[in-house]
Amino acid sequence: IKTVPGLPDEFFLRGSVPMTKSEVRSICLSKLRLAPGDIVYDIGAGTGSVSVAAAQLCRELHAVEINGEAAALIRANAEKFRLHNIKVYEGSALSVIDALPDPDAVFVGGSGPELPMIFERIAARGAGIRLVVSAVSLKTIALCTQELAGENFTGFDAAQVAVSRIKTVGKTQIWQAQNPVVIFSAVTGAAKGE
Repeated sequence: IKTVPGLPDEFFLRGSVPMTKSEVRSICLSKLRLAPGDIVYDIGAGTGSVSVAAAQLCRELHAVEINGEAAALIRANAEKFRLHNIKVYEGSALSVIDALPDPDAVFVGGSGPELPMIFERIAARGAGIRLVVSAVSLKTIALCTQELAGENFTGFDAAQVAVSRIKTVGKTQIWQAQNPVVIFSAVTGAAKGE
């Protein structure tokens, strides 16, 4: 399988695990601004669709996933796409993150109640780390707005993406809306002193 950004969703092994869909995945990758030498984290990596897409563009991808079924899917998708620069860590982000090498970029696709501490730990790694978060719940959206526009980050941005896909019903086609996703981006390092 040729690995390129924007791979169709059906190319990935999925099971019952949530996945960042193709259009949203492409926008998240553009916000991460990855370079060939980068070390990247994918926290709450789900099926590994972002991990697979990002691993093509960076040196090392560290995928962190608390769900055992999802961690197995990440490994299977990395193998399917023959990507040997993806390392999978099964466990909570807070139990794993301190042992990982310093990142250049971090994507958070899922995190639960650990999210504020994840932001704190990433900010503590130093200035200049690019952080991108995809959020669907109102609670996560509010938290990201508060934290990423706060004193530990600069360059705060957010964009809501609403994708509709064509669906055949009977002999006609209609638009079927997908859940809107808010994509947050920021860079570690306080704005003061710039």
